[in-house]
Amino acid sequence: MQSGTLLDIQGDYLLKGKYDNSLHIKEINLPFLLFHGIDDKFIDLEQNGAVVFANAPAEVRKQFIRVEGADHTNLPQAFGEGRYIDSIRAFVER
Repeated sequence: MQSGTLLDIQGDYLLKGKYDNSLHIKEINLPFLLFHGIDDKFIDLEQNGAVVFANAPAEVRKQFIRVEGADHTNLPQAFGEGRYIDSIRAFVER
């Protein structure tokens, strides 16, 4: 299993059981910024990322950034680290 923690351990070591983001996202009441790599084969863009984003409440400010050339582990690098930070900053400052 691939870990998104940047640690050399299995992801399920830190998180036991199933966590359904597409269900839990319905409960948020804060702005929501989602980056997702188009080439991510670990967490599918259409079956997970797009569903999670669609399920976020309509009344929250939200933005979905799909990143060309990014997979599960290289999103900031594929997007450009400066551009990545600037996008987060712009979203937070709105």
